[in-house]
Amino acid sequence: MRRIYTLALMGAGALAVPASASAATAALDKPCYIAGQQGIFAGFGFAPNAVVSITNADLGSTTATTDATGSFAKPFSAPDSKLTGPGSRDIVFTATQSTNPANTASATSKVTTLEFATNKGTLSPKADRSWSFSGWQVGKPIYAHFRFRGKTKRNFRMGVATGPCGEFKRRAPAIAVRGRVSTGLWTIQVDQSPKYSVSTIPALKVRTVVFTRFRPRAVTSAAAVSTAALSGRYSFRGY
Repeated sequence: MRRIYTLALMGAGALAVPASASAATAALDKPCYIAGQQGIFAGFGFAPNAVVSITNADLGSTTATTDATGSFAKPFSAPDSKLTGPGSRDIVFTATQSTNPANTASATSKVTTLEFATNKGTLSPKADRSWSFSGWQVGKPIYAHFRFRGKTKRNFRMGVATGPCGEFKRRAPAIAVRGRVSTGLWTIQVDQSPKYSVSTIPALKVRTVVFTRFRPRAVTSAAAVSTAALSGRYSFRGY
């Protein structure tokens, strides 16, 4: 099965800077990151021109130096989601002033992967499967475009990606087209455009074969059954 991957950027969130603070505070610039996406961890209310230790369970430790206002902004690359399928988990960054360990602050966000998945197995192409999605643009519908021999047979609206990590789940057929499903090579492209385009970004694409197999019904006859095999998980990791 050939897989073609493209990447996406999540919509940027606002970085909140407190007007004044008597103790340290911290913030992350997005409510959710795709694994490998660039982000900024910022701190405020530290001593001016002080060394600050920054820790994260996935990325380890690093340092930053505050400016004359006691603030810093440290770029980082979001860690892997470490999940076995679509979904999200929390990530925590902590900043501690080296000369005053009591002056510390943490900020929490989430990390996800741009992907979709179905349950594995060879079933009828019309049989419902569990579909799940993560890393898509929040508030926009997710579509699956089913193509056969270079033609789009259906643009199927899966549902709307919800925040903060653009996740969604539903049950739908492996090949969600109307009428008979032709045997042969099908292409499924998942994206957030209501109509298929080869240039749509972000998009995830997978190819699967619908084939006919025969199940013995009696000694002298057999039943033809169309089936489609899907391997389960399609994702893009890091950029």
